Amino acid sequence: MEEQYKGRLTAAGRMLTQQHTRENHIIHDIAHYLERHYAEDISLQDMATRFFFSREYISRRFKQEFSVNISDFLARIRIEKAKLLLLNPQLRISQIAEMVGYPDEKYFSKVFKKQEGRTPNEYRKEKTMS
Repeated sequence: MEEQYKGRLTAAGRMLTQQHTRENHIIHDIAHYLERHYAEDISLQDMATRFFFSREYISRRFKQEFSVNISDFLARIRIEKAKLLLLNPQLRISQIAEMVGYPDEKYFSKVFKKQEGRTPNEYRKEKTMS
């Protein structure tokens, strides 16, 4: 009887571990998707539909795994890409905003300043002068 109990506990533990691993894999798949499609208009509902989980579940698990919510994660990716594009003086700020997924230049500048502590223009000037 004790052996059966131990066997069942071991099997249950294995199942939980496999489920946890699969869920982590899906959350990482979502992160990779965001890294590849950052320039697109992406919503939590899009992620839920694409990955067949509820918005609430994805949001909660993503925050647990990465310690940041999906919108902040996506904003970080976009701003990092924008910083690279800002090194090209031929591109206008509005073009860069669109290229990284912000159709509104003012909103892009607001997000950029919040994350970087300076406007895209200030960032560009600082980087081109050094």
